[in-house]
Amino acid sequence: TNTGSVDVQSGTLRLLTGATHTGTFDCTGATLNFGGGTQNLSALNTLTGTNVTFSGATVNLPGGYNITGTTSLTGGVANFTGTLAGIGTIQLSNATLNLSNTEGTVSQTTFTQPSGTLTGSSDFNISGNFTWTGGAQTGTGETNANGGLTLSGAGGKSLQRTLNNPGLATYSGTGILTLASPGVFNNLSTATF
Repeated sequence: TNTGSVDVQSGTLRLLTGATHTGTFDCTGATLNFGGGTQNLSALNTLTGTNVTFSGATVNLPGGYNITGTTSLTGGVANFTGTLAGIGTIQLSNATLNLSNTEGTVSQTTFTQPSGTLTGSSDFNISGNFTWTGGAQTGTGETNANGGLTLSGAGGKSLQRTLNNPGLATYSGTGILTLASPGVFNNLSTATF
């Protein structure tokens, strides 16, 4: 339990036991890894730093989040329900990413989803290419593949939210794309699929 201030200046600090944290976390120049248990962060503080890894914990983030490097999700669940000043580059596989932040939108330059679940009420805007090779997209928010969409690989893909394609979408590989309620694939008037 952190009730004060944790400042990770180099290397990686891995938290394996669940706890409720009322203090601050700063991992500027380093990595903070949530590896196990249920981690409840404070709604009054902002997690700041360079890199954060979610590798097996359920992490509830009702406060601020400002990461400049990478937010990596390789296991567990990350629930973003507070403010997102910065999320860095998102790497999602074998985990659940719940984007329900107060701003109502999250943006990425490019995004690759080989597995795992993207969910939540926030819209997810990708200005570059969105490569989807497996996993699920759920929740009430919309995914906007503004820079193109590549559906490929052998992994199954489940769409249970709105996916908007205003550009070029390609489909290759043996993986099946399943549209399940309330999933919608909008191939807009400017799009080719």
